Amino acid sequence: MIKSRVPLLIKAIAFSLFLAVVGALMIYLFVKPKAVATKRPAVDQKLSGNLVTVVENFRHLQTEGGRNRFLLSAAKDKIFADGHHELENVQLEAYNGKDGQKNLITADSCIYDQSKAQVLFKNNVVVRTADNLIVKTNSLSYDQASEIVKSEERVEFQRDNISGTSIGAVYQEKAGHLALIKDVDITVQPKDANGQAASAPVNIKSNTADYQKAASIIDFIGNVVAMRSSDEMRADNMKGFLDQQNRVTRVEARGNSYLKSSEAGKAFDVKSRDMDLFFDSEQRLQRAVAIGEVFAQSLAEGPKRTIKAETLETIFVAARQTSEISQMKADGRPVVKFGAPAPDARNPNPAERELVADNIKLDYYPGGKDIKTAEATGNAVLTITPTVVDEKAERKTLHAKRFDLIFYDKGNLARTFTATDGVQLDIEPMKPVRPKRTTTSNRLVANFAESQDIVDVTQEGNFKYDEDDKHATADRAIYTEADKVVRLRGSAPTVWDSSARTQAQEIDIHSESDESYGRAKVRTTYYSKETTGGAVPFSNSKSPIFITADEVKVLHKKGVAVYAGNARAWQDENYVKGDRIRLIKQDKQMIAIDNVSSGLYRIEREVGKGRKEVVPVFVTADRMTYNDSERLIHYEGKVVHVRQGTETLEAKNVDVFLQEKGNEIDRMIATDNVVLTQPGRKASGERIEYIAETDEIILTGNLARVEDMQKGTTTGRELTFLRSDDKIFVQDQRGTRRVRSTHRIEREKKS
Repeated sequence: MIKSRVPLLIKAIAFSLFLAVVGALMIYLFVKPKAVATKRPAVDQKLSGNLVTVVENFRHLQTEGGRNRFLLSAAKDKIFADGHHELENVQLEAYNGKDGQKNLITADSCIYDQSKAQVLFKNNVVVRTADNLIVKTNSLSYDQASEIVKSEERVEFQRDNISGTSIGAVYQEKAGHLALIKDVDITVQPKDANGQAASAPVNIKSNTADYQKAASIIDFIGNVVAMRSSDEMRADNMKGFLDQQNRVTRVEARGNSYLKSSEAGKAFDVKSRDMDLFFDSEQRLQRAVAIGEVFAQSLAEGPKRTIKAETLETIFVAARQTSEISQMKADGRPVVKFGAPAPDARNPNPAERELVADNIKLDYYPGGKDIKTAEATGNAVLTITPTVVDEKAERKTLHAKRFDLIFYDKGNLARTFTATDGVQLDIEPMKPVRPKRTTTSNRLVANFAESQDIVDVTQEGNFKYDEDDKHATADRAIYTEADKVVRLRGSAPTVWDSSARTQAQEIDIHSESDESYGRAKVRTTYYSKETTGGAVPFSNSKSPIFITADEVKVLHKKGVAVYAGNARAWQDENYVKGDRIRLIKQDKQMIAIDNVSSGLYRIEREVGKGRKEVVPVFVTADRMTYNDSERLIHYEGKVVHVRQGTETLEAKNVDVFLQEKGNEIDRMIATDNVVLTQPGRKASGERIEYIAETDEIILTGNLARVEDMQKGTTTGRELTFLRSDDKIFVQDQRGTRRVRSTHRIEREKKS
């Protein structure tokens, strides 16, 4: 009878042996598992029947092959008529057949029911195994038919660096299934090769825990919390998967998953619906995936960083005894936010940054702390928003199909930013002090100094700029922070607004001085005389005005444009040429300098009896100044040459007064060494005035004279003659006794 009961008692040790398996798993359970409900068979603790025999100081040794196998001892063995036994102060030793190591169970009492094949250890039950596992409880039962070991009371266990408790435990031997029923609390103290504590202990708590040997799966179920110092992981359920060596290969966290790391300089936390963690053969983390409404944020000092995504995958690489981040990928239209740094003297209004894309990928430098590259693909949007709203603050929003960012090797500092495919940059004042600005291109590249100041920005491929009625196009635009200049290059850069359009091979825009420069094949079109501010001496108020030159400089605040090198301005058949032409919009003035020539106005003259025609007048000079408020064109130079048909006028200064409307001459005054040449006649003096209404020419000066090839010479202080006939009126004629005379000259008749 004793021999038949011993194997049943030994079976109870199986419970403690599988607890040891669970303990081995706990080293990595702080990363999160799951559980399964288990039905627990009951043991009837109220055995009936009359007492038959009492054996004092019971002791039984079982051997096999000359070696001790089991030793059962008890202070008393009570045998009842129904066949059950009640032992007091029980001790069961099970020896290892090879090396003699033993497993030990002690209890205040033990009930064995042979008919039901059930064993129950009660009160102060202690299990000690050869591999240093200790289990303590007040109740431990074994059912031979079902091969189930269970306890419904508090269970304490410890093995080397692992300890824990639960309320109730069930082990199904056939299925290789262990369940910790309630209030599971397990602690693991990692140790180094010398047996010393290697790091802070890991503590796992859950409502229940479940281990399936065949599937090599362990579940923690219900309100699972894993803690290591200030690091933490939580989930509704966690499930761990083991390999054949009982090493963790994967951990699944399901429902309200949460992970927090407090590592110095890298502190962060992550929330998501689910999380999956994968480990290598050395039990180092290889990959972590957060799934469903992911939210992660930095907890370290400095600007806060957050990310929202549908999934977040992190790849790790082995580093000594641990793992470090190598790559992070976010999918499902992630949103990454970078908080603004603290303001300082250099940057009194720092900005927050937000990055949104279909997918975002980050690669890290060795060490897992500093980002090496960042990649955002699929309708990427970057928004930069200053923290202080003032008149200088501008929100910048960049759109593109793809962003690529390269970082300096320390400090997560951006070095080069590239946007490609469908680039659009919107710059919008946070106060309505100026219009919104928009640029578009195929590609954008920005370079940053380690101070994070912009070095330069290049947009290339179909560059366009829009600001209210201001626009620009080019193949590319380059901005340099040192001189704050935007350089438009390629595809004949063009800038325009509601008043004019300018095209050149190169256009530079100086943002600080508010000046612009155009070089090579400059061509400006003013849409009408009105859009020049009336600064041009052209008559048609609606026709466009064109100006070409080798170069142009525009002072926007002053409303001044200076065209240099073969400058030419024209409207219809009227024109002005010069080495330089300056338009001053506010003063309604045009100035042409050096090698000036013009064809601007018309003079009506008689070309036959009863016949008149309008003949254009052409002028060359060193300088021309047009003042619209006075309707005056002033020419000056060593020799100002005026030509109308076959007539010419030369002087050092010529003033042409235009009529109020149109470009018809009202009067003309020439001074200083004046010479008028007509067919067969030449007039000279100090001053000559032409009056268009009367067609009179008045010549004055000490040496005023008219020389006629047929009629001779006439001199006087003032000579007046009409362009429509041959009469000359003389005042104060020299060399005669008359004060005034009239001299008729016959002129060539025109066929």
